[in-house]
Amino acid sequence: MKSLLRRARNRPFPKSRPSAAIGTDYNILMIARLREEAREGRSPREAAGLALRHAGPTVAAAGFILAATFATMMPAGNALLTEMGFAVSFGTAIAAVN
Repeated sequence: MKSLLRRARNRPFPKSRPSAAIGTDYNILMIARLREEAREGRSPREAAGLALRHAGPTVAAAGFILAATFATMMPAGNALLTEMGFAVSFGTAIAAVN
């Protein structure tokens, strides 16, 4: 078990997977809102502005809530959980801002 944990700990990909997944989900939400605004006859620039104005705060709030959820792993007292909690919560917070 220790060798498995040691190998998982040295790989950055599993730590970035939740951040990439959450970014993809939020992009889908933003594109859906953009298409909805465009279907109502708005110009692409106006549709993008409205989509960002309406869906942006929801995306940002959900991202920060998810980051806070992963951050609760940090005080666990286990080095692996602390590292994973920090890496995933930090990556998710960065994805929510972008």
